[in-house]
Amino acid sequence: SNMFTAQQEVDLGDAIAEGIRQSHSVIQEPELTAHLQEIVDHLAQGAPNEARFRVMLVDLPTANAFSIVGGRIYVARKMVALTRSEDEVAGVLGHEMGHIVAHHEAIEMSEAFRRIGIEQVGDREDVFAKWNEFLSNYQRHPGSRDRDKAFRLEEREQLQADNVSLYLLGRGG
Repeated sequence: SNMFTAQQEVDLGDAIAEGIRQSHSVIQEPELTAHLQEIVDHLAQGAPNEARFRVMLVDLPTANAFSIVGGRIYVARKMVALTRSEDEVAGVLGHEMGHIVAHHEAIEMSEAFRRIGIEQVGDREDVFAKWNEFLSNYQRHPGSRDRDKAFRLEEREQLQADNVSLYLLGRGG
């Protein structure tokens, strides 16, 4: 189950985003992400009211997109360059929105925190402290998750994200 409130998810996303900025080139030019954000905002009209989404453009070696807890969606410039239509871009964005709406990463992080003895988080400062504690523990003891179980979970999460995407795309036209 998800141990995070909506605000704690945003705080955790901020903590995770700091690491992403250190390891990837995140493009900080709103004029380049404005159209992607417009698509997401349009699709978000069909999403639960508490869901907030922010699109980031990032340089990755592959054509990919991913989302993190707290509503951030990262889209590789290669992904945008290789899509043939706005509908394809909307499909990718909708899929990532699906992961956020279903709280996939928040649930995974809740499980990961519990594995190292963290049962709850508090304010923003506490979320950041416990994220750093998790990173420290993870680096000393990389994941011990059963690979078959992880694969089945990933497959299920991808299907759930696809279903949410189809709903958002249908509602968004």
